[in-house]
Amino acid sequence: MLHPRPPALLVLAATVVAITAALLGALACSTGAPTDPAGVATAGNAAAKNEYHRLEQQALTEIRAWGASSDKLPDPRPGWAEKLEAFAREYPKAPEASAALLGVLQLREAALDIDGFFKAYDLLLATSPDASGVSAVFDQITTLRVIEAGGPGIFATGGEMERREAYKAAAPRIAADIEKTIAVATSPAVLANAHFAVAETWYLLDVDLDRALEHYKTVATQFGDSPWAEQAARRGAEIERLGIGRAAPDFSGVAIDGKKIRLSSLKGKLVLIDFWATWCGPCVKELPSLKRVYQRFKDQGFTIIGVSLESDPELVARFAERNGMTWPIIVDGADGGMATGPLATSYDVEAIPMSYLVDRSGTIRARRLLGDDVERAVEKLMGSRVAAVKSLPE
Repeated sequence: MLHPRPPALLVLAATVVAITAALLGALACSTGAPTDPAGVATAGNAAAKNEYHRLEQQALTEIRAWGASSDKLPDPRPGWAEKLEAFAREYPKAPEASAALLGVLQLREAALDIDGFFKAYDLLLATSPDASGVSAVFDQITTLRVIEAGGPGIFATGGEMERREAYKAAAPRIAADIEKTIAVATSPAVLANAHFAVAETWYLLDVDLDRALEHYKTVATQFGDSPWAEQAARRGAEIERLGIGRAAPDFSGVAIDGKKIRLSSLKGKLVLIDFWATWCGPCVKELPSLKRVYQRFKDQGFTIIGVSLESDPELVARFAERNGMTWPIIVDGADGGMATGPLATSYDVEAIPMSYLVDRSGTIRARRLLGDDVERAVEKLMGSRVAAVKSLPE
């Protein structure tokens, strides 16, 4: 499921607690000052510190009062965002400038002022690209670009497919926004986080695995000491082994009906490998789509292999019978948690539902298919097969 930010913040300032907590975190945190070659901090002077402290206290006081008031008072956040931006422009070398701009970003996000947010982001990069707080902005960018693509209610009331489509539409802009940081930052910590954030942007929902791999490799090789290096290496290895165009790893097992099944024996068919579990709500929601595509194409060279991450074959069999799941299902779970079975492990399954669409030659052609995407992907591959047959000389 797509939830780049916690729901309380996605609603964006639904309560004064959320507003105040976000602003306090942005205004009061230490962001780190740039240093000169000799290591002497180019901190702001006493006037900058005093002015920032005054603005900080006044902003928090007014926002608290506005949030606690039952009257329809004017929203003070836009005005305070402008004042903090003006402070940052007046004292661009002071460490307080980055703290002020991080506060501006919180205020602009809370007010859903997308244009204002990205203007402040550009100002932050122009004045303090290596501030440690820059990395926290990447989640905000994701949230706002998805809202921009899908509408203000996309997280609160939008359905799963609507959120997926909004994210896919927003991903190129999200990546481009974060790459602005890569272009100007010099801090290894900020650069590593930015490259990892771009990689995750492309990786989520398999928007562009090749671009994701490029950035994962950068993190793993150039920033090996970063907190993201290990996960980047693991993600990169997974893409290289299980990405689009790679050969699907062969496997075999005994289905719940007692029949042996091996993936390689199904060459010549389209196969959807579906990792799921009876206790997984999103997996259960996918059943109508799976049943529909199976019934439509099962006589045309298509099948599904279900891989249940559970350890009780009888429970899975009863569930399958009750829900009309007539395709082969292998039980691959083990006591102790999800994704502990050999099949899930061999396919690096970290979350379910997870699926791989394998073509007639055994090559992975699509991944993470949900809802109508399953039928569209199968239909497309079936259509290419029909077209190829029709083009053969008589």
